[in-house]
Amino acid sequence: MRSVITLMLAMLAMVAVVEGFRALPPNAANSGGFSLRSSSLWAKKKSGKITPNEGESMEEYRKSILNIIKESTPDDRKLGGREILNLLISKWGAAYDLQIRVNAPFGEESANVYINVMWQYFGQKSFRMEEREYLEHLEAIGRYVTSIDRVGDFRGAIMESRKRPNAYFGYAVPIPLNVKPATADKFFKELEYD
Repeated sequence: MRSVITLMLAMLAMVAVVEGFRALPPNAANSGGFSLRSSSLWAKKKSGKITPNEGESMEEYRKSILNIIKESTPDDRKLGGREILNLLISKWGAAYDLQIRVNAPFGEESANVYINVMWQYFGQKSFRMEEREYLEHLEAIGRYVTSIDRVGDFRGAIMESRKRPNAYFGYAVPIPLNVKPATADKFFKELEYD
């Protein structure tokens, strides 16, 4: 969410700069006699009109920006490989490997599927996948999480996790999906590979 807001603010700053250059007289860059105070941008700023749309109040402008941010929130029904990659990087600052694991501490009845965020990350010399393989791997995991309808839980568990993968101790961060292992078996048998 912070990255969306930062992006929107950067876009607004670029619009203001472009509008400032549009307000320049055609030969102002060559004449050297341009004064910001004489430009129409200064007049707009002085009059309190700093919104890009002419005649729009600041309150209307704020509401339109908030609506754009609300519309760009992630869909809790679908998850793709690039979204997982962005989620990992925004949380831990690295493109960590993900592995699906089944944990059955008290037999088959207590079995649960976990996605482990491993300590290896893309860009490491010892990382076992090329870029395309890694993105396809994340895409397959995203499709699996989408098929079992656990997208919101998965995103929430990553964002709320206080743990961090640790290579020194070989520590992975487990993300529980709370589904039976048969769902993973069925999904990956039916998955079409290119």
